Amino acid sequence: MSQLVAPGLETMSAELMEPLWQAPHPQPIVFHCWRGGLRSRSVVHFLRAIGCERATLLDGGWKAYRTHLSSELDNWQAPPVYVLRGLTGVGKTLVLRAIEALQPGSTLDLEECAGHRSSLLGMVGLNPTTQKLFDTRLGARLRQLAGAPYLVMEGESRKVGSRIIAERVWSALSNGVNLELHAPDEVRVRYLCTDYLATERGRMELPAQLDLVEARMTRKQDAEALVDMYARGAHAELVLELLERYYDPLYRHSEKGKHYAARIDTSDVQGAAQQVLDFIARHQRHLQQSS
Repeated sequence: MSQLVAPGLETMSAELMEPLWQAPHPQPIVFHCWRGGLRSRSVVHFLRAIGCERATLLDGGWKAYRTHLSSELDNWQAPPVYVLRGLTGVGKTLVLRAIEALQPGSTLDLEECAGHRSSLLGMVGLNPTTQKLFDTRLGARLRQLAGAPYLVMEGESRKVGSRIIAERVWSALSNGVNLELHAPDEVRVRYLCTDYLATERGRMELPAQLDLVEARMTRKQDAEALVDMYARGAHAELVLELLERYYDPLYRHSEKGKHYAARIDTSDVQGAAQQVLDFIARHQRHLQQSS
């Protein structure tokens, strides 16, 4: 800023009015302080004075927004909810996103909001959010979904990574209609390898997390270390070991007692997404006829 101010107001105005500010965009550029005080208000007045009509002030600042968001989440009314459940690697997220492509505005992707896959390896290659950003994304998505006749979600624990799901959303998730997704082991291995090893960043981050998972697993003393399996390129073998000795037992324990309204093979993601939508259509008709 000191470099902008030094040549004078005219030069500073010209520097600020780069194409970024002038480019057409339907949304305003919002500025705020903690309480919407003098500093943010002064910046907005200045930018408007030099022609940036998109500059606007968040009334009451970030504190007022957080209060409003908290009220929104506390009072959210869920439509009928359908929950995709299944063992790690069956492609729940893939199917959820395929459903959104087929039926826009029908899904709530909590893992996308959190930047996390909701497991010990869930942050690999991703950018986990703060709790505040998670809540902000969640609130924004729920506003987009207002009026939706139903909602499809992926089964989660009370937290996505370390981000706590809002109480009303968690209640809707816990009481939704459960659909069990399944796939052969070779398909699960393929989905997981594609997901975690797709980027250079993911490939670099994975080894450091494998030690954390291995510390929680019960393995033979002479078993090869997971990180060594990864280093020699035994990726499929590694994934099967993780599934059989860690993820599958953990998931089966957490899902005890759950009832499933349908069971769908996810070997064909697009086909599975369509089957979910077909089930929902039948279930919605049944609900209408019963009311």
